Amino acid sequence: MSPSASCSEDVDLIGLIFEAVGQIPEGKVSTYGDIAKAMGDVRAAKAVAQVLWDVDCQEVPRHRVVSADGTLGSCVAISVSEVTRRLMEEGVFIHNGRIASLEATRFADFHIPSVLRQLQAEQEALRLSVVDSDDFPRPACVSGLDASYTKDWGCVALVRMDLESLEVVEARSAVGRVRFPYITGYLAYRELPLIRKVFSDRDGDILLIDGHGILHPRGFGVASQVGVCLDVATIGAAKSHLVGAIEGDGPKAKVMVDGELKGIRLSPKGGKGIFVSVGHRISLTTACALCERLMIGRIPEPLRLAHVLATRRRKELEIEP
Repeated sequence: MSPSASCSEDVDLIGLIFEAVGQIPEGKVSTYGDIAKAMGDVRAAKAVAQVLWDVDCQEVPRHRVVSADGTLGSCVAISVSEVTRRLMEEGVFIHNGRIASLEATRFADFHIPSVLRQLQAEQEALRLSVVDSDDFPRPACVSGLDASYTKDWGCVALVRMDLESLEVVEARSAVGRVRFPYITGYLAYRELPLIRKVFSDRDGDILLIDGHGILHPRGFGVASQVGVCLDVATIGAAKSHLVGAIEGDGPKAKVMVDGELKGIRLSPKGGKGIFVSVGHRISLTTACALCERLMIGRIPEPLRLAHVLATRRRKELEIEP
């Protein structure tokens, strides 16, 4: 058993987005994609827009960030009419709710670290540590892990289930601030700090995670990253298709990436099923067998119960003053 690997878990991407917005000069505008590109991955544009919509950002010139076609943005604190007024006061001409000449007023000379590119490189390096064979003592329990979010707060839940009796042994949860928005391919950087709040290396469980393992664009999804960084056996059990070609329509359809088997779409009871992949220190055969044993419905039961608990905790956060 190798020592746990370290990865970046303190990335304040929300703060970096605000820093970038603060650099946009008066009389200029930038797009969500411009900011995402400066952070290292233009695919994060949707996350930039979501942060500026959801998170309190009154101290930065939020009105200077627009869509790729020049359409004005807004947020819970600033209406489109207010955005229009502020931009026109700064000398930016608006026509029919859009910047009249986007390229003439566009600013993209940001001086911020290219964090997402750095995280991609980190994932590429860490994936070399993934073990795709069974490398664990016989487990007594499997723990399902899931998270739920509201704005910049996250709730994570862990539900332990006995493999013999299929009874719940324990359920625990934790909440915390989240400074990394959801971006496809970077889920571990959002969830791992929360997972550490409920994880105990004394449990000796296999962790069943709502997300992909090696069935991922860089071969290193959240289940693999959690497994490598916590040095624990993990299974990726995702509800949605992320990458790869699905072969067949049966209860165990192969998911191939560049001609290699990387996962199984498991749907023994019909319906959509889940996408099972190796996380770390487990084989795909064992991962599928464990998920099948735990599938009372579409979702393996520890994972379903963790989702229910995390959602309940998130709703409690939303009603707190």
